Amino acid sequence: MSLNHKSIGSIVQADLLALVTNAETESRVIEYKLTLPGTSDSEKKEFLADVSSFANAAGGDIVYGMEELGGAPTRLVGLQLNNVDTEKLRLEDLMRSSIAPRIAGISVEVVPLSGTEVAFVIRIPNSFARPHMVTFKSSHRFYSRNSAGKYQLDVSELRSAFLVSATFAERARQFRIDRLARLVAGETPVKLHRPPTAILHLVPATAFDAASSLDISPLLGQGDRLPPMMAGGSYNRPRYNFDGLLASDLSQGAAYSYSQLFRNGIIEATLSDLNDDDELEKKILATNWLEERLIEALPIYLRAQQDVGVQPPIFLMFTLFGVSGYVLRVKDGLRRRRFDQIPIDRDQLNVPELMLEDVTKDSAELLRPVFDAVWNAAAWPRCFNYDQDGKWSGR
Repeated sequence: MSLNHKSIGSIVQADLLALVTNAETESRVIEYKLTLPGTSDSEKKEFLADVSSFANAAGGDIVYGMEELGGAPTRLVGLQLNNVDTEKLRLEDLMRSSIAPRIAGISVEVVPLSGTEVAFVIRIPNSFARPHMVTFKSSHRFYSRNSAGKYQLDVSELRSAFLVSATFAERARQFRIDRLARLVAGETPVKLHRPPTAILHLVPATAFDAASSLDISPLLGQGDRLPPMMAGGSYNRPRYNFDGLLASDLSQGAAYSYSQLFRNGIIEATLSDLNDDDELEKKILATNWLEERLIEALPIYLRAQQDVGVQPPIFLMFTLFGVSGYVLRVKDGLRRRRFDQIPIDRDQLNVPELMLEDVTKDSAELLRPVFDAVWNAAAWPRCFNYDQDGKWSGR
């Protein structure tokens, strides 16, 4: 088994040794190198060709510090480096400056070995922005990969690669439109309580790639891995349904929330009944409560995607429907101004998608543009649940 079942940050020496034990030969998704690329132009070009070829194909890993024979790993030798951080920065800078467009979501992981040696693992995602071109020293070449290794793309393959890139955004937006139409029509995996309803979509860049294959079974029955966005209480653990895995807080009647993991790695999570007025006579959106639920849920869902093999970038899409005429519930400490009581002027808010490249960032930081957009819809200049230091403090 190659390394693609492991998140890049969780790879340890034992995983690399297992590649040797299991005779995991080089393939479309993994390649071995004994040493890091040097400083000569030819070595740099070869390195960039390797990296871009993975991004233009199915993604994968390059392992440095591994001895191989005929493509089969024979010994984990490791690298003896004077300054690990300097070498890592050198490779990152080279990839950033000499491949166009820039490959989003690429990771360089240093794996400590026994003694003073280390191994380097570079994980390259299956890029939504392909084809990527090597631009070092005006080379301007495109590469991809097959089971035999990298090769230079011909004209017809270049046309196909550009077509994939151009259609990803369209397919992601169409997926969102289709799912929202079903939600508004009540065609949901479980019946939901009344609106207003929040919908979070996390769409991997590889979601619509026929070459991408995910095993979602590790999350089956894992209650802490795909929980619905509810405040607390019991809920049903993830179970199979037609689309993939489903978890909800449904006990009887209707649910307040559910989380759906699709077989292509997309996550859809909902939270309904967001009216914050006890008598339901006024239209007040439970702003702070909603933001808190999203901040808590986002890292859990991103981790769940990593657990089934999804790699960044991931596109975050957030929607509110049933919110026409609503104003926001704000903290008592906010000074009242005329614009804070102007109601939302439309029933559905489709917040523009965000591209998440570093999924380890603080979730409140990642979600700030989303919250700002919702507050803008109610005539506020920004989300005032963030303090001057950019920290969320809505509780």
